[in-house]
Amino acid sequence: MSTEALSSLEHEHPTAVVGVRQAVCDASRAVVGYEVLTGDPDAPPASARFSARALLEAFTDVDLDLIAPHHPAYLTVGPALLLRMDLLPVAPDRVVMQLDAVDAVHDDVVAAVNRLSAMGYVFAAVDPPSPDSVLALPTIRLVRVDVGRLAAGEVAARVMPFVASGLTVHAVGITSHDVFEACVAAGCVGFQGPFRALPVLTQAPPIKSGAMATAAELLAPDLDFERLEALIGRDLELSYRLLRYANSAFFSRRREIGTVREAIVLLGERMTRRWALVVALAGGGPRPDELLFDALVRGRALELLAENTPGLSADHAFTVGLFSMLPSLVNRPMEQALDGLGLPAGIEAALLDGHPPYGALLDRMICHLDGDFGARADDAPGSLERLDAAYRGALAWVEKLRSELERAA
Repeated sequence: MSTEALSSLEHEHPTAVVGVRQAVCDASRAVVGYEVLTGDPDAPPASARFSARALLEAFTDVDLDLIAPHHPAYLTVGPALLLRMDLLPVAPDRVVMQLDAVDAVHDDVVAAVNRLSAMGYVFAAVDPPSPDSVLALPTIRLVRVDVGRLAAGEVAARVMPFVASGLTVHAVGITSHDVFEACVAAGCVGFQGPFRALPVLTQAPPIKSGAMATAAELLAPDLDFERLEALIGRDLELSYRLLRYANSAFFSRRREIGTVREAIVLLGERMTRRWALVVALAGGGPRPDELLFDALVRGRALELLAENTPGLSADHAFTVGLFSMLPSLVNRPMEQALDGLGLPAGIEAALLDGHPPYGALLDRMICHLDGDFGARADDAPGSLERLDAAYRGALAWVEKLRSELERAA
């Protein structure tokens, strides 16, 4: 990519650059970072505009604070961007810079990496063929190895040469728990891939079955004010957290809220249902499993897509998105996880069989979260621009919920 190509970007009227995050976790499955996947809807992936515009957009503090607010963001950078920018517009502790192993061997790129490393920036080599190409760059000590096409029995041969060379290894593209366990055994310390959303049938669930039953009641379409009050009132934890929330500094009021009924009147039925839902699923702790927040992002994003779409129920869309991660939240297959919840038939059909319209909308959102920004219809609920707006809105909503949940604990 030439400097002229990069420079020309500054004189264009920019269109939106989209971005999503994918969790990087440790061996305990705790999230320790997010890879940020970016895409330019007006440019093919190999173009200069994609590489430069998308990364310049992703480097802004606003985007990183939204997409990766609590952990470092893993960003893939092209060599031209490193050579052109003397200073990066983001603090060293907010990013890990991913660099293609082939690009990293050029002398001018090595000099740029060394210069930025001296400022505290961390670099990772992306899927190098062997340790030799990385060991020539002493400032790069982290490699991110793609294991997406490997069976569990093939992982050690790919990973262990890097570990034996003293490099820190992250495994990317993990599709099953067997491969995850093989990566752990081989010495990897970072893990990324769709395996996080799969149930672990041999482990206790992050969310107990009683909480799921309460969640199903809160999501019932026919839940009225009186039933909502009774449902919350019979649960001491829900009542306590709701009253703490209603009496927090977040709301302006002249007197203290003392009953569940008063809290529901203050918040409104819909907000109360959502708040109680999150508290129930969080299990009473101030820091719920990160998978719950992933599920809430899906739910809120689908809800936002459905709100202005004729024929779709925003509440049904929210439930489909939230419960699409039900197997990982209760460590049971979807069929068993749904048993006894009493969800409407259309929601169950979407979750079990991908039945339209909600199943199709969920499928498009999952593709978007996987970084598949290609297929889109400009006027459809699943268009790229609407998906991106819904996703960003969902992230903002969930982060607000997270902070309120911790404050009311």
